[in-house]
Amino acid sequence: MRLQLWIDDEANLRWRDPQNPFHRDPPAPFRHVADFPVDLWGRGITGNLRRLPGGALLATPSAQVYGYGGPRLLYLDQRRQCRDCCAAFTFSAAEQKHWYEVRKLWNEVEAHRCAPCRRDFREERAGQARLMAAHRALKAAETPEAQLELAAATLAHARHVGRGALERALAAARKAARVPRLRLEAEDVIQGLSARLG
Repeated sequence: MRLQLWIDDEANLRWRDPQNPFHRDPPAPFRHVADFPVDLWGRGITGNLRRLPGGALLATPSAQVYGYGGPRLLYLDQRRQCRDCCAAFTFSAAEQKHWYEVRKLWNEVEAHRCAPCRRDFREERAGQARLMAAHRALKAAETPEAQLELAAATLAHARHVGRGALERALAAARKAARVPRLRLEAEDVIQGLSARLG
């Protein structure tokens, strides 16, 4: 099978099968780059690899998880704009290959955030999960350890997102500080919460 490779200015790719009457030319700004023999079920692109765009990495379709859109055949560095901070960033070909062939992410997944915002997003989700787990543990058993974990989780989450139920957390930390073995840790949390409350 021979497919046409089309690329736009952002290094997004489109493949077109000239034998398929339903495959129309991609709209501008996509431009036709080259035709390649392709093995969709095995090695991917075969034939003259010198015609590949600079910086391209060949994909291995058999290592990907994909749906009706088919496998990715080629990876190129893609210029993107972060949805959170609006900074320009590059979704590199090597990173794409790692996402789709090593981590086995669904190949419709795209990078919409730059690396620092992705890290912040993961940390925020982890903080939310910790806070929810602390609430559940406290609801199950009102132990001093659960009180302290709720206070510490609230403080960590507030440091990341800038808000939280700090007064409730402070009260929980003060209850935990009454237990001698938890006093030192609880006092650190109380100090952090008090500083945030001003």
